[in-house]
Amino acid sequence: MDQPLVWIFIFSAAAVTAQLLWSRMLKTLRAHDISYDRWGRLGGLIEYHRFAREGSADDGDKRLLRWVYVALAATWAAFIGLLVSVVTAS
Repeated sequence: MDQPLVWIFIFSAAAVTAQLLWSRMLKTLRAHDISYDRWGRLGGLIEYHRFAREGSADDGDKRLLRWVYVALAATWAAFIGLLVSVVTAS
């Protein structure tokens, strides 16, 4: 299998995982009536981080925050791997 194709699959899996976790994070914010900027993803992340650190978040909510950060880092790493593989393949 061609190396860029492998990175496309890895990036796709990481992006879908990050999106699912992100949706769960925003659902948790809505459940606790915490407002956030619906157009800016950074605003939601900041509000959830504040909720998890200072609010009445349980261990599951704090664990979700860690997994969101891991999924976002994995997505960026896969994207960089995809770019590097495309550049070196040509």
